Amino acid sequence: TPPDTAAGSPFGRALDRSRRIPQRVRDKVWERDADRCAFVAADGHRCGTTGMLEFDHIIPWAQGGLSDDPDNIRLLCRTHNQWTAREQTAPAQEAPGA
Repeated sequence: TPPDTAAGSPFGRALDRSRRIPQRVRDKVWERDADRCAFVAADGHRCGTTGMLEFDHIIPWAQGGLSDDPDNIRLLCRTHNQWTAREQTAPAQEAPGA
């Protein structure tokens, strides 16, 4: 039988259940996000942080998010990455300065 495929995944590729983000995805995300945090506050202001950047799964890996899909990965500064992680498990709070 064929392997499971990711819905909407190009070429119907098999699901990659590794947390490791492939270099090709890292490169694409780094370019797309323009070397800075991709967090956008409720008022539309984008964080301008360019240091301490981390790759973040938009749909968490533990909830089925893929590591090999650039549309599921974004660059976040450490502050916003930690905040979004807490938001997924806690009641809503105001985001730290963006």
